Amino acid sequence: MKHKMPLTMARPGQKVKLLAVNAGRGLKSRLAAMGLVPGVELVVMNSAFAGPLVVSVKDSRIMLGRGLAHKIIVE
Repeated sequence: MKHKMPLTMARPGQKVKLLAVNAGRGLKSRLAAMGLVPGVELVVMNSAFAGPLVVSVKDSRIMLGRGLAHKIIVE
């Protein structure tokens, strides 16, 4: 059984699977347009202690604010 956690807890280089987005319809829709949908695999490229995270999704790199990334639940 894998551990559920916010995306902000993932380490650089870690491959995770998106489980859910704890946000309203508007934000979920915006993330879905960028390919961030439940079931997709992400690789955390950069996750400094503060500041945005960079993730790789389907050969694209996306920069996410830390607050937004905290709403994304992964395993």
